[in-house]
Amino acid sequence: MLERYLSKQGFEVKSVYSGEGLEKIIADLQPSLLLLDLNLPGEHGFDIAKRVRALDKKIGIIILTGSGDSIDQVVGLEIGADDFVSKPFDERQLLARIRSVLRRVEASTIAAADDRDTIEIGDITLNLESYEATNKNGSIGLTTHEFQLVAILAKSPGRVLNRDQILDQLSGRDWAPYDRSIDVLVGKIRNKLKAAGEPNLIVTVRNAGYKIAASGKVPN
Repeated sequence: MLERYLSKQGFEVKSVYSGEGLEKIIADLQPSLLLLDLNLPGEHGFDIAKRVRALDKKIGIIILTGSGDSIDQVVGLEIGADDFVSKPFDERQLLARIRSVLRRVEASTIAAADDRDTIEIGDITLNLESYEATNKNGSIGLTTHEFQLVAILAKSPGRVLNRDQILDQLSGRDWAPYDRSIDVLVGKIRNKLKAAGEPNLIVTVRNAGYKIAASGKVPN
């Protein structure tokens, strides 16, 4: 049920039914978040959470349980879970929790990468101090917000960010709910890249958001 619902919300979802082989799955898929039921066959959810947190310090973990015991919640948070949702729950409530945890995970990942002075994307260099994007022909002429948007995506190459995640990280402006300004910015960036003789770098993932192709070029 959750796999179908979250897939319709634009997430790429993989379901497994026990903790067996979870390390390999995480290594192969590099997920941003784990929804973890406590009552799984074999290994208890708390033990799985501890293993996952030891394996990946950055992954978001939300524990799902039918128990309303506050002790379970305390234990879950102490072993590294980011949030704790008791059953029964409204799907929209869970979706809001997921997005909240993903925003924290993304912000933490980007903060960890902010010590870099430059980022290379194909033939383009992003100078994170001067807010300038250049290629072999010189400056591409991105505005501050255009540069910020490219940099946000470039710090997580290959990862899809939805509009809310991007809006949360752009600074210096108030954004209204359902703001489509991200789409406008992306269009302007694509036009400037084309004028600078560069291929389009930003991939639109339908019903999900945007990403920069890991290779630095959007596949044909």
